Amino acid sequence: MSNPVITGHRGYKAKYVENTLVGFTHCYEDGATNIETDTWVTKDGIVVISHDVNTKRIFCHRDGSEADYNILKTNYEDLKDLVTIKSGEKLLKFTDMLNWYIEYCKEEDAGEQFSKYIQLDIKRFNPPKIMRLLFEDLLSVKDDLNFWCQRIQFGVWDINFLKYMNQTQWFQDTFDSDKNIMKPEIFHISFSCQDSTRYLEYNQFLDLTSPKDKYTFKVRGILMIYVATWSRDFLVNFVPLLKTNDLCLYSWTINNTIQYDYLNKVGKTAGLRQYGIITDDPGKMVKYKNSKLEEKTSSTVTDIQLTWSQVAANYMFLMFTKAAGAKRVTEDELDFEAPVDGEATRVVNISPFFAYIFFTLQKFGIF
Repeated sequence: MSNPVITGHRGYKAKYVENTLVGFTHCYEDGATNIETDTWVTKDGIVVISHDVNTKRIFCHRDGSEADYNILKTNYEDLKDLVTIKSGEKLLKFTDMLNWYIEYCKEEDAGEQFSKYIQLDIKRFNPPKIMRLLFEDLLSVKDDLNFWCQRIQFGVWDINFLKYMNQTQWFQDTFDSDKNIMKPEIFHISFSCQDSTRYLEYNQFLDLTSPKDKYTFKVRGILMIYVATWSRDFLVNFVPLLKTNDLCLYSWTINNTIQYDYLNKVGKTAGLRQYGIITDDPGKMVKYKNSKLEEKTSSTVTDIQLTWSQVAANYMFLMFTKAAGAKRVTEDELDFEAPVDGEATRVVNISPFFAYIFFTLQKFGIF
């Protein structure tokens, strides 16, 4: 993929209903190479595409009545006929999206090169077994792990998802080291450098403790909210870690050229293997990328200068997330050897006030 990689946030959120086939189609057709989308698992084990765990913001019944369901607590039979409020498009199963993807890319995949990818946001409050369910869905649509491992990026919010994969025999049987199967691209979706550093510690733990013949699942990239990258700590300490560990970096949600230019400068100066943006308006960002001439980069990442407004925004974001009790790596995640219950769902009490602020900012494309 050509850096910076342009990824459509929930498909094409700026112009089309999020997480729909129409939005996904226009995302690719307007030049983006990645689609980012969100996954939940129903009570009876069906993976569906939705940003929210509750359906009522986006979906309704076919007669237009309110559909107020918690996906995690609802069987798919009760969700299968829901449609988007604005456009009447169906609530997608993960396999619906995969079948669409196979059909959309069939001509391209007939050649030697391909350029269309899917990036999954695997929500933290899912049970860890969603990782197995995702791979089962992939194999049910096309029984070729190498095909999918080249085309899917798995974004996780919780180390326990990785621990579950490394502890579960199903993954060892499926990813047998003798089969020469590629490593899946697993990314940490992050609010902070400090959180992501814990994932790198888990990678090191696996290197030190895993038998050589065991197939291990590690973090291979970071998906970081853009405002968390506006700090000296990120530039001086974290970016060199990315380079040393050969990790990718994506930043979300980038909707203006100033944010784009900063991330592009960081990725290019650091010489990262792959870096990209996740944007609500992929068409706009593709046009901007295509209009850019080759820029002179700083000699080192530490030479990149932050504006006072970036520093202030980063500080306010840190204070906001701390007050809101936002995601931090927990003690159970850091016990790398502790067994993970694949059925357990994480319960976190989030302040309704701060949740309202955050989702309001998301509505206007801030996050």
